[in-house]
Amino acid sequence: MDVPHGHSICAKANAYDVDVIYPAICRHFDALDITKDLTPDTRVLLKPNMLLAKDPADAATSHPVFLRAVTIRLRELGVKEIVLADSARPACTTNAPCEKPMIPAAFPPRTMF
Repeated sequence: MDVPHGHSICAKANAYDVDVIYPAICRHFDALDITKDLTPDTRVLLKPNMLLAKDPADAATSHPVFLRAVTIRLRELGVKEIVLADSARPACTTNAPCEKPMIPAAFPPRTMF
């Protein structure tokens, strides 16, 4: 799959399962030819959409299985530092913390990939 610069690609997955999504992630990495830029010293920031405390089935946030598949591929390619980060949710402050955690359950704080 050759993707011209400035274009995007997508693939259909029949289930939110790492065994289904992971091969598609690998094809995307290859198609976008980004593996040549990744080394053990590369620092990767994944910016998933985690601003709403929604069930993954609602498709309002990045699915934890998708994030897991991406981190697995990055690890296989030798990346040592992977950070999941998103901007602060306006409704959450130090005086009024969020009622529900924004980080998907598949990634508890300080998870090492």
